[in-house]
Amino acid sequence: MTRKIFQYLFLFSLLIALFFYVNGRNQSTFFNDQVDRLMKKTEKLTDSISQLNIDHHNTTYFSLDGNHDAKAFYKDLSPTTIEQLIEDQMLLLNDASKGNPILSSIGRDYIINKIQLVNHHWLLADFTNGKRWGDVLVFYEIDSKNRVSLRLIDHVFYP
Repeated sequence: MTRKIFQYLFLFSLLIALFFYVNGRNQSTFFNDQVDRLMKKTEKLTDSISQLNIDHHNTTYFSLDGNHDAKAFYKDLSPTTIEQLIEDQMLLLNDASKGNPILSSIGRDYIINKIQLVNHHWLLADFTNGKRWGDVLVFYEIDSKNRVSLRLIDHVFYP
């Protein structure tokens, strides 16, 4: 009788061991597949980040932030400060009754919407009067008292 009980216990423990082995193997396969998927996703995201860094570098190549020589021209002013000074000047000029006076040679009622500093003397700006729009290239200088002077170089209208 005790022999049969030991046989049943041995058989039962063998079935439990087999269950644990199969279950562990299935979990191992599942986790390995999951690790492979996450590794592929990580590799794809790493490639995307690398491409974004390259795109950012290419985009900022013609900007005050990306041009070390242009940044060094105004030693006492950071690129952010320079941009803020110019934006403030543009907003003041946009408040004129007949539009921005820098754009008076183009026509009336034009205002500047957005600017992008190209280097230590040039900026690109988007302008509009509500009906027509375009881009301008503007020459700027900042004197020792942080006063900004602006002069229109050229413009382009869009149809």
